[in-house]
Amino acid sequence: MTDNFQRGLQALSSRGLNLVAVLPVDRLIRRVPQLTAELPPGYETLVLIGAGGKAFWQYLGTQHTLSLHPVDDCSRAAARRAATIWRLPNWRLLYPAVSPTIPLQHLGAEAGWHHDSPLGLGVHANYGPWFAYRAVLITDAFLPATKISHSRAPCSRCSTKPCLAACPAHALNAQSPPDLEACHDFRLAPGSTCAANCLARLACPVGKTHRYEPEQIAYHYRDSLRTLRGDTAPSCDAH
Repeated sequence: MTDNFQRGLQALSSRGLNLVAVLPVDRLIRRVPQLTAELPPGYETLVLIGAGGKAFWQYLGTQHTLSLHPVDDCSRAAARRAATIWRLPNWRLLYPAVSPTIPLQHLGAEAGWHHDSPLGLGVHANYGPWFAYRAVLITDAFLPATKISHSRAPCSRCSTKPCLAACPAHALNAQSPPDLEACHDFRLAPGSTCAANCLARLACPVGKTHRYEPEQIAYHYRDSLRTLRGDTAPSCDAH
């Protein structure tokens, strides 16, 4: 299994999915009670798959897909490929899903990826706000559990918090969650400077070298803007 496991990780990494955490289900259920109703019984291991930085988008650009949801479809295909390499006898893909209910940020916290931020997005110690959850699968096989390293929250070390001043909607506060109504109203306004990006997210100093390509930022924010306008059903593509 060790050789196959490493080959599966390499297959994910070659597709830009460079964050992988293998988490025992029994430990997760104890630590994340919200998962109890979301995970089907009889499974032993959950695999959380993410993309940090630009690599996944760069890989996606080589695929020439005609899919309406290329990010989700490419993520599913990569997860299936890894499961095949790992020779998992029984497994299920829980995310991406049409109606995702898996508490991704809680899983990210358990994996050591997610730290709370004024943005409402998780901030990674290395990638800053430039990472996303791309797939979640569960299996009844036992895979080598990831040794979790919990680092100090980046925002707790940030004294200036430039994201707060950069938000033109004044929707951010260091002591409370974002004012989503103010954010959405500003984004929907004619000529909004946050229609196809997030100025506050761009101002975050953590992980600046991993900032998404401008095309990737515009893709995700235009997708989320269509959802705000009610033009399309919510997509997992937007992160």
